[in-house]
Amino acid sequence: VSALEELRATLNKEKRADRPKLTLLPFLMRAMVKAIAEQPNLNSLFDDEAGIIHQHEGIHIGIAAQTPNGLVVPVVKHAEARDLWDSAAEVNRLADAAKAGTASREELSGSTITIT
Repeated sequence: VSALEELRATLNKEKRADRPKLTLLPFLMRAMVKAIAEQPNLNSLFDDEAGIIHQHEGIHIGIAAQTPNGLVVPVVKHAEARDLWDSAAEVNRLADAAKAGTASREELSGSTITIT
């Protein structure tokens, strides 16, 4: 974690208007995407009645966000297609919408895996 924190601090020193400040969450999301690539069953659902495992096509990561109305879980859709900076920007956008109470039902549903 020390090396990761050092990398995060270094990347955050390079201030650019088109790049948000990085927290650890986008790094954890990228690690999760890589883990799912190696172990696809991490992003799956077991259908008990049919006795089959359904692997989700996209990786939609739910992230916990504390709001004045309690905890909500906005969803970063297609995390597998996002780079570190895009993931950070989407996390910020969703967290801001959740805190403001303006997150849509679509933004709060569809998670295939969650980071809390």
